[in-house]
Amino acid sequence: MKIQNCRWHFVGLAFIAFATMFFLRVNMNICILAMTRPPVELNSSLTNTSTSTTQMFSWDEEKKGVILASFYVGYLFMQIPGGYLASKLGGRCVLGASILVSSLVSFLIPFVANQNFYVFVVLLGLNGVAQGPCFPGLNAMAARWTTRAEKSKMSTLIYTGVPVGTMLAAPFSALLASSSFLGGWPSVFYMSGLIGLLMFGFWCVFAYSDPNSHPWITDEERLMITDEQGSTQESMSFARVPWLKLFTSPACLSIYVGSIGLNWTLAVFLMGMPQFYADVLGFSLVTNGWFNALPYVVMTILSTIAGFAADWLRAGRLSTKNTRKLMCAASMLPSSVLLILTSYTESDQVALAVFYMTLGAGLFLVNTAGVCANMLDLTTNYAGIVAAVSNSIGTVCLMMEPVLMGYLINKNPSRGQYRKVMVIAAVISFVSCGFYLLFAKGERQSWDENNKKEYSQLNDDNVNEEVTEKSHLLA
Repeated sequence: MKIQNCRWHFVGLAFIAFATMFFLRVNMNICILAMTRPPVELNSSLTNTSTSTTQMFSWDEEKKGVILASFYVGYLFMQIPGGYLASKLGGRCVLGASILVSSLVSFLIPFVANQNFYVFVVLLGLNGVAQGPCFPGLNAMAARWTTRAEKSKMSTLIYTGVPVGTMLAAPFSALLASSSFLGGWPSVFYMSGLIGLLMFGFWCVFAYSDPNSHPWITDEERLMITDEQGSTQESMSFARVPWLKLFTSPACLSIYVGSIGLNWTLAVFLMGMPQFYADVLGFSLVTNGWFNALPYVVMTILSTIAGFAADWLRAGRLSTKNTRKLMCAASMLPSSVLLILTSYTESDQVALAVFYMTLGAGLFLVNTAGVCANMLDLTTNYAGIVAAVSNSIGTVCLMMEPVLMGYLINKNPSRGQYRKVMVIAAVISFVSCGFYLLFAKGERQSWDENNKKEYSQLNDDNVNEEVTEKSHLLA
């Protein structure tokens, strides 16, 4: 039996995988409120509703910062190893193991949290280790499944799983944590683990690392994808990886620096926004969950539009390089401004603060058609490793931001202290965006090819792209 459009089936499956992994990741951002505040404070508007009777924890802001950062310590540890394994073994096995282990860890979190704080932090770090190969693994697979003409829309639709997973996790976590089901907040982790196990089974049956290993793809579609990509490596030795180029190429460096602002801002939206809504705007847990979901609805819509718009621009209207730069600027610069505006809203401007935060977060994922898709432009053989290095750098930001936020707002969660958090994020985003705009490239790099003949052909193609772009500008 042969199936048409298997590349789009891969896109759908990768989208669900991203949504599931983020569902398993971000529930702690909401649950930490339920774990540290009395039920009446969590949902004061539902005074007659039975709420969690599970143990509350007396963690201060600094400890909560450590908890939120601990995931990213383990996550950082597995980035480059995960990217290398995905490039060598294929993303199917690596991602399957990632989903399975993260799901099992989710079941253990409630028990361990009640036993020992430090063991709890280590377990969250283990969850990070499990999810570490997620981004590099899916990038390695996407590099083998996407076509040049469809690269932006495909990569954007895959990355849209991030806001969808987060959007579903926020109200889901809030509703369960404020209920009496399975003790309140522990039920969030039990149900998340169950969803993860279901996804693991689905992944094992339907996921394949590349077109050549897919048993149901038509010969026409397989040839269309593989012929366009040209020479790729089916196996890879550690010594053959062009490590120096991966760490010094201006094209790669632009992605790495761009990911700093991207991930620092993401940390503010993922971990800072729920606490800002609770501490400054005074939202109950359930209200917080719904308003935290709202930006991800906007993210999903805008990122999807950006993906299709980017491929429309790349179809002879604008070079790939300038398309990526445009999408990066359209994402990071307005988001930075809106963060600053949020921090300067007054206490009677709750609706305006929510509007700024929602729009700023929504614009954030337009960059999936910019910096994120740019990884697939540069390399087919080493997309997993480039994603791993980029995500390693970004993960350091995701670790540092909640710790810094905890330090700044500890014992004084005021609007003024949150303003410092948001202004710092905006400045970092501005600077990293500027670097990306200066040095980003849009063509497949010479070090990604396997022989000198292909280098020559690649250079001719690059010259032709530049000539075409200049002809458009002169016309």
